[in-house]
Formats: sequence, C-alpha cells, structure tokens
Amino acid sequence: MLELNHLYNMDCLEGIKKINDNSIDLCITDPPFKLNKTTGSMTSSSKQDKWQGNLVAGDKSANIINDIKFSDWLGEVYRVLKPQSHFYTFVNDKNIQDMLNEAEKVGFRLHNILVWHKNNKTPNRWYMKDCEFILFFHKGKSFPINDMGCSQYFEVKNINGKDKLHPTQKPTEIIDKLILNSSKENDIVLDLFMGSGTTAIACINTNRNYIGFELDKHYCELAEKRISNHHEQLKII
Repeated sequence: MLELNHLYNMDCLEGIKKINDNSIDLCITDPPFKLNKTTGSMTSSSKQDKWQGNLVAGDKSANIINDIKFSDWLGEVYRVLKPQSHFYTFVNDKNIQDMLNEAEKVGFRLHNILVWHKNNKTPNRWYMKDCEFILFFHKGKSFPINDMGCSQYFEVKNINGKDKLHPTQKPTEIIDKLILNSSKENDIVLDLFMGSGTTAIACINTNRNYIGFELDKHYCELAEKRISNHHEQLKII
C-alpha cells in the first residue's frame, strides 16, 4: 500500500497498481477527456483534438500529452475501492456516454448525474455552455449519502484569474461536499489526476486521508506547495 497523505509524481496507471484491492473508501477525480471530436472534413493541420486537464491542445503550461482512455483506469479504480463505496468523476457532455459505458463494463452502477453550474459561459452555436457534470457511481450494495437533503445541483463560481492554478481546477467547496457526503473521518480518498491538489486540500479540510497522482511535474510541485501552505494557514488559525 502506498503512503497516505502523499501526492505521487507518476503515471496513475502505474501508481494504482501499488494500491491493495478493496482498500480505498472513496474515489473523486477529474480525468483528461476530449473536448471536441474531429471530422473527416478537417485539414491535417486542424485534426488535433482538444483535451481537458493537462492535455489541452495549445496550452503551453501542459507539459504532458498522453492519450489515456477511460478504459485504461476505470477497472483499477473498481478493484481498489472497498465493496461498498462511492466514485465521482467529472465529465463533459461529449463524454458522458463513453464514461457511462466504460464504468458499467467494469461493474460500477450509476447513482445520479450531478450538475455544477458555473458563473462563466463558453460560446457555442447550440446554447452557451455554463455547466459541467459529475457522474456519481457506486460499487457493490448502494448506500445513502450523509446529507440526504443535498441537491444534485451545485451553483458555485468558477475559479478565475490569479487564483486559477490549473486549466481545469475545481472549486474546493464542491469537492468538500462530495467527500463529506460519501465518506467518514479518517477514510482514504483517491484522486488519479490530482492537478493543482484540490482533492488533497478538501481531505485536509474534512479530516480524511488521501492518495493522489499527478503526471505533470510542474503541477505536482505546484500542488505540493499549495498543500504545504494550506497546512501552515490552518496552524495559524
């Protein structure tokens, strides 16, 4: 088993193999996924798909290009999660069906589709987009969330400006809520694509343990600094 409360600068496909079967209480992650699909009419110079996360085409801060598929890691997540546990993954509308299909193939069952309504809109010819989705799965026998009065709709402002440390950084408020609803204190939370470290920060806030992976060294170092600073701020408080 890997060390708890540690962010590993490594490929999650390799790292997760070091985690024991049925040992993780909760998984929350925001994986890389395609933002758009190419067509046969596109020129060779424009065929590069745009990617979410550290795979955004043209993003100079993204140092790693890795065509990872949902099927590459979902089975491993299922393996390491305890028999009665929850799994949350962020996804966009273009990838919902693929994620649902692949997750169900390995044994997950869908509980709900949660919606994050952001304060910013992305231009689009078919209605401007101001939402992101969170697929909420369970492994094994289903069990209720801790706050059964919680809405499936999160209205939380997106992170912008100097506070945005990663292209797809999520508000800590949302991750806090997911952790509080689907785990208890001292449980272990896994994040395969840690990015700027938000899941780790949320685990610190809620007194949970975490294991995280981040392939990009730049973001791994940034996340470690953010985690260290958060610990220092809590000591002051």
